[in-house]
Amino acid sequence: MSNEIPKPSVPAPDILRCAYMEIVVTDLAKSRAFYVDLLGLHVTEEDENAIYLRSFEEFIHHNLVLRKGPVAAVAAFAYRVRSPEDVDKAEAYYRELGCRTERRKEGFVKGIGDSLRVEDPLGFPYEFFHETEHVERLHMRYDLYSAGELVRLDHFN
Repeated sequence: MSNEIPKPSVPAPDILRCAYMEIVVTDLAKSRAFYVDLLGLHVTEEDENAIYLRSFEEFIHHNLVLRKGPVAAVAAFAYRVRSPEDVDKAEAYYRELGCRTERRKEGFVKGIGDSLRVEDPLGFPYEFFHETEHVERLHMRYDLYSAGELVRLDHFN
């Protein structure tokens, strides 16, 4: 049995940044109270099944999606890639690794376009996208700012 890590022959996508995380929560109201009322994230959009949140300095649609579900889990760690072609590169890269992949031209969540979701060899769910909806920057909206709120989310905790 070989412990060698497989290395695809195709290039990996050029990742620009950790963009957002989609998590499944069992109590949407309690999760909203924590992330909005306590941590100070701002609601971009919400309905009875999901809340799209962003930090004070974020300019894409969201940093965090809270989705109502029966079991708490991570649905996706989402990365923005440099170009639309990098979504194609991600698909080829993970397919060559033998990973499960799913592509949606309309995206998996609101505010995000053509996306690829993969399950890596360890079972972690990742998403790669380039197209995104840009929203009003709040960094000069001092009327919305509260002491101690999260200014940015640029990594996954």
